[in-house]
This record gives sequence, C-alpha cells and structure tokens, in this order.
Amino acid sequence: MRDEMFSRDWVDNHEAFSADLGRGLDALGARLSRFLSWDGTIAHLAALILSAAITTLTFNGTAA
Repeated sequence: MRDEMFSRDWVDNHEAFSADLGRGLDALGARLSRFLSWDGTIAHLAALILSAAITTLTFNGTAA
C-alpha cells in the first residue's frame, strides 16, 4: 500500500517537474533568440546593463 502511494506521489511530482522544466527551457530559448536578434541600439544596451546590475546587487544582498 505504501509503495503504491509513494509511486503515485513520485509520478505527480515528476510530471510537475517536467512541466516546469519545459516552461523554463522555452522561456530561456525565447530570451536567447531575442538577445541574438538584438539590433544594438543604445536603449537595449542600457536596459541590459541595468538589468545585470540589479541582478548582481540583488544576489549579493540575499547571499549576505
């Protein structure tokens, strides 16, 4: 009985993980394709630098 319950839980978690991983890879692919099609404008460069700076500050603040 316990084995059946554990296997059902594993299947549920595996399906949820697979769906989350698929969505994450799709989002990463979309962002990568947007970056590769970048036309090099100053506004895009400024946004890229600003987002990298915010991410760096956020990670350093939460890791400390």
